[in-house]
Amino acid sequence: MQKVFEFNRNKQSVVSYFSPEEQLFVDPIDISVVIPVYNEEQAVRILIERICKVLQRDVFEIVIVNDGSTDNTGQILQEISNNNTRVRYLAFTCNMGQSEALFCGFQHSRGHYVVMMDGDLQNPPEDIIALVDIARQGYDLVSGERNKRQDSFFIRKLPSIIANWFISKVMGCHFKDMGGMNCLRGDIARKIAMKKGYHRLIPAIVHCMGGKTTEVSVSHAPRTTGVSKYGFFGRSLEVILDVLVLWITYRIRPLYFFGKSSLLFFAFGIFAMLWPLTSKIVICSLVMAIVLFLVGIIGEFVGGSKSCRVFYDSFEK
Repeated sequence: MQKVFEFNRNKQSVVSYFSPEEQLFVDPIDISVVIPVYNEEQAVRILIERICKVLQRDVFEIVIVNDGSTDNTGQILQEISNNNTRVRYLAFTCNMGQSEALFCGFQHSRGHYVVMMDGDLQNPPEDIIALVDIARQGYDLVSGERNKRQDSFFIRKLPSIIANWFISKVMGCHFKDMGGMNCLRGDIARKIAMKKGYHRLIPAIVHCMGGKTTEVSVSHAPRTTGVSKYGFFGRSLEVILDVLVLWITYRIRPLYFFGKSSLLFFAFGIFAMLWPLTSKIVICSLVMAIVLFLVGIIGEFVGGSKSCRVFYDSFEK
């Protein structure tokens, strides 16, 4: 066994990497299945067995990331990875969140296609082949729309409906469901700049990066083990904030966005000078106009190199 320790990108947790030494960088991998898990001791063994059965005719790997589980998930996964050369096990020393776990799994994946799925058995592994087959037709991402979703309406379905509607209006990408299984080209998955909360926005991210995307129906099973880690109000608010950040990042140039706001404040300041208003209003408006204009210029410098990388490098065939 080879055991490698490295710091993750935020340097807040140590990720332990367990993989059989003889399997490192040998056969070309066609499909990487990336699974973040947190306290799923009752599900992980069954999940891995089902994936291996479905993909037994393919060259594949399972990259499973333990996001600081406090139950026996870690021990079970380490045991499985010791006896199954297709399973690559990574572990955070503390809970970092699903986005960080996905980012870690993406970076350690080697497949030409990367399938991301949950570890709670609600995403049937039997749908993996269908997603990959459609991706082979030239798509950069295939999103799975959960058919007859088996979740609580108020806790899970309603926030998802609101989030998907909001995302479609703001981002212009018309996915009906972005929270299910997704299949991406491996090179794209490994280049996504994943921020906290972005795990639920990956189809929108690829769409905004100029990728060719589609959506297909997939199955969805009720949760039979463990408990859901999501709430209603906190999750809905996080989605709205994440979408706004994503919109600013990919849809608008900072100078145009802040420049327009700057012009509005500047115009208000000039208008205020013509009327018997207090000088404080005039001064505050003009100062705000200058500040927003400078923020836009800084955003242009910071985001310039990123924009070139996103649109020209990520989707080079």
